[in-house]
Amino acid sequence: NFDEAAKAVLKTLNPPAPSSSVKEVFRAEECQNLTRDSANFWVIAHAISAFHQTHSVLPLPGAVPDMKARSKDYIELQNVYKSKAREDVAEVLATVRSLEKELGRSILIDEKEVEAFCKGAGYIKLVRGRPFHTARPNEMVKWGDRARFAAGALENPDSLILLYIASLAYDSFLASHPIDALGGAQKVPGLDAAEPDTQKMIGIAEAIIDSLLNEASRFIEDPEYSEIKHVSAKFVEEIVRAGGSELHNIAALTGGMVAQEVIKVITKQYIPVDNTCLFDGIASKTSVLRL
Repeated sequence: NFDEAAKAVLKTLNPPAPSSSVKEVFRAEECQNLTRDSANFWVIAHAISAFHQTHSVLPLPGAVPDMKARSKDYIELQNVYKSKAREDVAEVLATVRSLEKELGRSILIDEKEVEAFCKGAGYIKLVRGRPFHTARPNEMVKWGDRARFAAGALENPDSLILLYIASLAYDSFLASHPIDALGGAQKVPGLDAAEPDTQKMIGIAEAIIDSLLNEASRFIEDPEYSEIKHVSAKFVEEIVRAGGSELHNIAALTGGMVAQEVIKVITKQYIPVDNTCLFDGIASKTSVLRL
């Protein structure tokens, strides 16, 4: 017990505070200004926010972590935690019922939903989707409030943002190369002439990189700048070399990843990817970027 206490002392000396993701939920417009049609999530989040304002802590989950202790002492401690957790749930539930009355809601939120929310209150996170970037010929991608983040990711060797940029270059190439003049099927880079298509796509990718740096008001000096473009060119070369083909094992992996995220949303369990997931099959690594 003394060894465990010594290891945990720095954590326990810090005052408990919600994480930045929890605070983001509390600050959200939907949480601040409830309506009769507000989702249950926002009503409960508002009630927990009020709990935090009153007590400066979140509702107690009620679970005691595994520790070295005699069974009798551990059970007694566990009962103390569970008792306090039930009190916190009751207080949050009372606030929820008061809010429902104020809003004139006829269908009451299930008590079990409030209890489950209180148990996981320290891990809630707001994930807002946003449209995919669309790369069009002679029109640069607009990164908006994510420009600085994306530009910073360019200098991170572990980030796969250059793979994302290579994909944008691929989309731009497709949009500007229909097979016929009547707007028919699009020409896949590398299908006929790999070398010319590679050079075109490298040029598009480099233009996207420069546009991103310009939008972020960022300047990267050599040799880092040249290395970024070199790595980008490598990604482009692999995409063109594939010639539009799809490997069955990569397709299966991609399908599994998508299915996993759909299940998270449907079951409302675990946190889905926020918001762009990139997979490099050559290096066997993934990267999640908020773009």
